[in-house]
Amino acid sequence: MNIPYSKLSSEQWEQVTSALRFYISVKTGELQAFNAGDREWQELVEYENTLSDIEYFILMKDLTNNP
Repeated sequence: MNIPYSKLSSEQWEQVTSALRFYISVKTGELQAFNAGDREWQELVEYENTLSDIEYFILMKDLTNNP
């Protein structure tokens, strides 16, 4: 299913970003616990970049004040 991002409400985008933050947090703990390699960490960076893109380009959050 392809939903244009403009069709999602701000509450739905907050749910998306919350889920991404949770995934990133859990995955970070797993990667640290298993002493993961560069490939695994790079995959996580892609999720972090996606989160940043959503916050900046879609939600227009000021990332300098909102880590």
